[in-house]
Amino acid sequence: MDLLDLIKKRRTVRKHKSKRVPKEIIEKIIEAGRWAPSAHNLQPWKFVIVDNDDKINQIADLLDKRADELYSGFNIVMRDTAKNLRRSHLLLAIYSNKIITDKFNKLGSPYSEIGNIYEIQSVTNAIENILLYSHSLNLGMAWYGMTLFCEKEINVLLNQTGRLMAVLSLGYPDEVPAPSVRKEISEIVEFIK
Repeated sequence: MDLLDLIKKRRTVRKHKSKRVPKEIIEKIIEAGRWAPSAHNLQPWKFVIVDNDDKINQIADLLDKRADELYSGFNIVMRDTAKNLRRSHLLLAIYSNKIITDKFNKLGSPYSEIGNIYEIQSVTNAIENILLYSHSLNLGMAWYGMTLFCEKEINVLLNQTGRLMAVLSLGYPDEVPAPSVRKEISEIVEFIK
């Protein structure tokens, strides 16, 4: 498949079949992530694979508990995220090892702010590689940002000390999401000559 077609056809998949993704395929997906570009090639990522239904349910429990503390709207999305996580059998918790922010923080402002942006850009490059490569293997993924509200608790549960950047669910799709709509190029591009 042409890469642009692959990009256009990728969808967020929140419902997965119970069939487990083999370790060899998971390793290939991580390989795609680790080859992402990063600021100064510092590769600030760590990939934590959660292939344990009990742990996944415990993460979902953390989200349900946190939903009680959130404002209206956010609590609904948090509970929905917890429900979707419970339907997953494999999660990828994506961390930053903070190597970029630590390096730039030593230099003070404005370097620390730039370092934070570099770190986020680098890790999200790895996530995009993972999303696209997974789609090329006919696997479905969803990127859950609401998990960041429970970063400390998830870190304790997974015995991690890094900065949680995202939690992705991965599996064989059990749904076919509708195509999404994109803005026209004329709405989002400005050419300066």
